Amino acid sequence: MKILVADDDECIRACLSDMLRAEGYEVVEAEDGDKEWKILHLDCDIDVVVSDDKMPFRTGSDVIKTLKEENGRTIKTILVSANCDIGRIALECHADAWLEKPYSMASLREKINQVFYTK
Repeated sequence: MKILVADDDECIRACLSDMLRAEGYEVVEAEDGDKEWKILHLDCDIDVVVSDDKMPFRTGSDVIKTLKEENGRTIKTILVSANCDIGRIALECHADAWLEKPYSMASLREKINQVFYTK
């Protein structure tokens, strides 16, 4: 499974990516919303997107909403944020799941499995 991790915090992005790789996932990283959008257009093998909401240039929710509206591919999406309204934001952008920061690796693994294996 190939996962795109998008977060403007380099430490969070690197730690999350390293943990996912250690679990056997292939990981691609983006440091902002524009880079996330470009990767989604260039890499047709992305299965799941784990996107922070508050990033430079484009928010994760904007990227997910545009992806869901414009793209015929069935990429699964998980929106993450420290914002306590993340559940509402995720519903509005049609994310498949959401997590409020801070979250555990077990919670993320559960969400990845939930969105990837649920049709």
